[in-house]
Amino acid sequence: MRHALIGVLGLAWGWGAPALAQPCHEVAPAAAQEPSVDLGVALETATYRTPRYEGDYQALSLFAQGTHARGHVRLALPVYRLVRNGLEGRGLGDVALDAGVRLAQAAEGALATGLALAVTLPSGDASQELGMGHVMVMPGAWLDWRGARARVHARLAYGRALGGGAHLRGRPQPLVNPMNASEVEGSLGGAVQLTQEVGLKGGAYGALPVALPEGAARAATFAGLELRWRQVTLGFEGHLPLAGAPFQLKAVARLSLRF
Repeated sequence: MRHALIGVLGLAWGWGAPALAQPCHEVAPAAAQEPSVDLGVALETATYRTPRYEGDYQALSLFAQGTHARGHVRLALPVYRLVRNGLEGRGLGDVALDAGVRLAQAAEGALATGLALAVTLPSGDASQELGMGHVMVMPGAWLDWRGARARVHARLAYGRALGGGAHLRGRPQPLVNPMNASEVEGSLGGAVQLTQEVGLKGGAYGALPVALPEGAARAATFAGLELRWRQVTLGFEGHLPLAGAPFQLKAVARLSLRF
């Protein structure tokens, strides 16, 4: 779900908000109360098993995002270590870009909605299962509710490969966070701020293939803890598959600095 991971399977909000899906492709805040720029790094480790391969992978992802009351933009680049049937490979993943805009908001500001567009670029080596091998576009819409100490966020989108070759006809790819070449993607998550420094988050995300006989549905759930000290945010997440087995177990750690 790495690509849907920036698309609509993933959400990376600011302090006190849930992060859905994988760190390499998390989506920046739909909108922020104050303009900000965040720079960070995420570490991800996961095990997987498919009919052809089994093994594990680790990812180091660098990301930058800017948020404003009217929207956001986020850029991320992962580097992977992938073990397939005992053989190790290393390389870049696909560059992920996400942008969104807020279209409407309730007078009190608690409820808002908007549009977003995520794109991945084929910087990862598809022959090594580190990238899609083509551009992926994921237009979608989001709905966000904020309370004094809680937040709920939902997102729905359609993901489509552009010039994907064999991927358009076959199984989800790549091994690192796979997705279908044509699919409907969605996520739902929430966060609760326990104190000024400590927050909890959790949710679920998944996708259904569209017009792909060999496509596969997938779904996963996650729970996490977020710690903040001044401008520094440290987060931890655990992910478990519910359907489609995109991975067996996954853990994520994230460190970011806000300016």
